[in-house]
Amino acid sequence: MEKEKLLFRTDHTIYHRTHQYGYVFNINNPVVHYFYKLYLKEKNIPERIGLSDQQRKNFESEIQYKINKGEIIVRRECGSYVRKKRSRSE
Repeated sequence: MEKEKLLFRTDHTIYHRTHQYGYVFNINNPVVHYFYKLYLKEKNIPERIGLSDQQRKNFESEIQYKINKGEIIVRRECGSYVRKKRSRSE
């Protein structure tokens, strides 16, 4: 069975304007939050505990890698979503 492909697009809300701990990405952004929940699950970290500073830095590195690789598309227009990629036949 082929793994479902998802499309991740977001706007400027992916970034923090300023953060007291120096975090770059906004966990409340729907796309970042989607990957945040996956990261917690992969690392077996209960959601109520959250990430340590080092884990957060690693998580943010993964998000930046996905942006650089084109897995997450950041656009100027407003709106964020996670949805299934459409095949050419649809």
